Amino acid sequence: QVAEQSAVIDSNTSSAWEKMLAVKKLHALVLSGNVGARGGLFKAINSEHKLVQAAAIQAVVECSIHPMDSLEQVDLTRALVRVLEAPEDKVEASTKTVAMQAICHLG
Repeated sequence: QVAEQSAVIDSNTSSAWEKMLAVKKLHALVLSGNVGARGGLFKAINSEHKLVQAAAIQAVVECSIHPMDSLEQVDLTRALVRVLEAPEDKVEASTKTVAMQAICHLG
């Protein structure tokens, strides 16, 4: 299921709605113990869809109760920094705030 949901997020033909559903499914997988699903959430953080970005960041923050290895922390931090560096017309200010909070939480 992880590969299937990650493919939806990677696809240029998937709608924002389909990507949101994929984020929700990946989030549920991580919460159920499948920490490998986090990679798909990391990809969704850099989605071109603002709502998908925000949902993915929130999901990652909620899933941070599961320990991450250093490589995962680096991947996540890079994804969050790209959100912070994105132009204002690409990312909502509230999403940037959540991204900054997530970075601080990773500490």
